[in-house]
Amino acid sequence: MWRDTNDPPSGEHHYEEYDVGQELIGKRGRMARVIYMTNIGTIPDSFAIDVFTRSGDEWVGQLDEEYLDTLEKGDVFVLGGANYEYKYRRGTKAYVDPTSKQATVPSWFSERLPLSYDLGREILAFQQEIVTTLQDGGPPAVREWLRTFPLDENTVRAVTRMYDEQLRYASARSVSTPDRLAIEVALDHDEYRRHYYVHSGYGRRFNDGFSRLLAYHVAQQTNANVQVAVADNGFTLSLPLNRKVDIEAVVREIDPDEVRADLRASLDGSDLLKRYFRINATRSLMILKRYKGYEKTAAQQQVSSEMLLSFAQDLDEFAVMEETYREILQDKLNVAAIERVLRDIVTGETRVEAQAVESPSPRAFGLATLMASDVVLAEDESAVLQEFHARVMDEIERDGEGGESVATD
Repeated sequence: MWRDTNDPPSGEHHYEEYDVGQELIGKRGRMARVIYMTNIGTIPDSFAIDVFTRSGDEWVGQLDEEYLDTLEKGDVFVLGGANYEYKYRRGTKAYVDPTSKQATVPSWFSERLPLSYDLGREILAFQQEIVTTLQDGGPPAVREWLRTFPLDENTVRAVTRMYDEQLRYASARSVSTPDRLAIEVALDHDEYRRHYYVHSGYGRRFNDGFSRLLAYHVAQQTNANVQVAVADNGFTLSLPLNRKVDIEAVVREIDPDEVRADLRASLDGSDLLKRYFRINATRSLMILKRYKGYEKTAAQQQVSSEMLLSFAQDLDEFAVMEETYREILQDKLNVAAIERVLRDIVTGETRVEAQAVESPSPRAFGLATLMASDVVLAEDESAVLQEFHARVMDEIERDGEGGESVATD
């Protein structure tokens, strides 16, 4: 199948029945219908990535293709009971170095249903109501209000206790609401890292996109590798301890009109872009899965697509490339919601409030365990959570706030 403009009469491809310069679409040969009928389909093929060590080219296992999308150069993950540092990918192979470093990659969520953007906003409104009730009437008022919902008594007391400790430890400024984006900054001297816990409770897709956007801007300012861990209720950015940014200013200065361009730039060279381009190149028949009795596996399709990608990126408004970016930005990263929240920040409807903490607050425990280097097994996570909670309670006791009192702004 071809698409071209009609040549003048002296040209090689001139059709008298059409005007010179008119855009034409046609086909050559007799296989067009067969190729079309044997290659159409919207469900993409997937495959496992073989993992090899760079020294010795030793095979150490396989990774799910979607899991590889979460990895950046330098990330450490556990495979077959050993730790490996991710270096790069070539086609169907990923190359790593054995390392004694602790794992830095968060848990793989696989097919677990993510928190949606709309439900996330409802949770933020719920948090605002809890904070207001705590400040006005204390924990008894919160428990009384929660009992109006279909919750058992243990849940009522656990939720009340968590938010009571949150406000007593880090004040109401540490809780995100519809009109506030809360960020915590914590220093980890043992790991020589600076962690930013962003409580953007707008859902998994939003956080996937916003974390990538914010990491892109932070990396530009600090010229450092930024580690990212994403959850439903927020995400964590981690920098070397000797790097520092004004995270409030970074968020406020992001231009909502430049979000799409910035996200496209952040995707350059990523495994995520390579995978989605392969899927769209196959859908658009740039790469044929089946041809004259031969069939290409998903791995072979990936190799073919990577050879085409650099060429496609140099073309202006190339349809397959544009659809690849559209699918990532709109369907996976929820760019429309990111633009909406950033416009609210620019107009002042949502304010950004960052504060330094000695240890993660109760609402940041989940985000902190994603970045904790000694969390591999479930019992490790439990031990880390208990340590975080003990630090919070020690800090509250040092401040002399016993009982059920509540800290306010």
